[in-house]
Formats: sequence, C-alpha cells, structure tokens
Amino acid sequence: MGCDSTVKYVDTFFAGTPLIRGLKVDDRPANYINYICPNEGLGSHWIDTEVLGDDNNCMDNWTATGASSIYWNCHEFDFTLQYNPQKSPPYNTVYATATASNVCGNRTQSYIFIPSYWACNYQQWFFKISPNPAQDFINIHLVKFDEESGSEINCQMNNLEIIDFQGNLKSSISVNNTEAIVNLNGYLNGKYVVRTTVEGQQITGQFFVEKP
Repeated sequence: MGCDSTVKYVDTFFAGTPLIRGLKVDDRPANYINYICPNEGLGSHWIDTEVLGDDNNCMDNWTATGASSIYWNCHEFDFTLQYNPQKSPPYNTVYATATASNVCGNRTQSYIFIPSYWACNYQQWFFKISPNPAQDFINIHLVKFDEESGSEINCQMNNLEIIDFQGNLKSSISVNNTEAIVNLNGYLNGKYVVRTTVEGQQITGQFFVEKP
C-alpha cells in the first residue's frame, strides 16, 4: 500500500502522513487561531492534541516564537507568555508549530495564540499600568471590560496592595478615585504585583521597575 497526501483508514492499518487533531487550550476546545486570557500571563498555558498515524502516536517536535519558555511531551505543549510593554495586553502573540512523522512523510500544523482580554470571560476587571517598565512613578487604572459595547470603563478603586518580587507587601494604598499614582522612590529594580478586590474577586496586575 503506497503513501498519499491524505490520511485514511484501511481495515486496521493507517495510510498516509499523520493526522494532528483534537486541540484543546487550557482544557477548552480550540482552533488554529486562539485568543487566550493574559491576566495570568506569566503562568503557563497548556495545549493538548491527539496524533494519529505517527510511528508512536506522539508528536515529534514543537517549536514556538513569542513565548518566554516552552515544555512539551507526547501530546502536551506548555508555554509561558513573553512580557512586552509595547503591546496591549503587554504580552507577545505566540506562534507554535507541531510536527509528527511516519514512513510516508511529515505533517506540520501551525497555531496562533493571541493574548486578549476578550478571552477572560471569567474576569471582567483588569489593571492598566503605565509607564511599564517604570523608573520614578506609575499610573494605575482599574478597568472593566464591557462585553456588550466592547469598550473599557475606568472603575473606582478603594484599596491597592503592591507585592515585591520576594512576595512581601511593599505598599498598601488607600484610593478613592479611578486613578492611582504611585511614587517608586525606594523601589528596587524587579517585578511587582498590584492587587485589589472587586465584588469578592481578587484582581492582579504587574509592573516592572527598571532604574538606571
């Protein structure tokens, strides 16, 4: 039986190049182009696929650009978003390619993962922090994404906490406005997390201090 460019079953034998299918992203059904929630951008996102017709029914290789780190095994591919303050949300789009092979040849499949607040259907609020990275001060806005209008609405803030890169509470700030300006005097270079609670839900954001 010869090889052809399509995948098909003949009795119990597999003919043709492998088939890559059944994509899930963060345990949700997905497509070749996917929007992912960036609110936990530095955490890992994982992809699960099914491979048919590979010599061991496992993926041979995964490659990716736009991710700060990747890990993969037979059916799973994990990646961490790469921070980019020039973008909004401040993370790069990830371009990933999966490869499987058998005696008939190779099969490659490309995927795109776009950070978007639209994908955060469980998360209505998020922080907008600028400049980021910062040297002297930051402006913090708490924003609510309105799904009906597709617009962002500045929200009233009450109390903010800033956590340093060692997990210690750096500042606790009382706010009664839609904007908070934080002086970074005494802040060391590194990553910081800002957090607040809205309607019983903890909202977090992050910023970087980069002083000369």
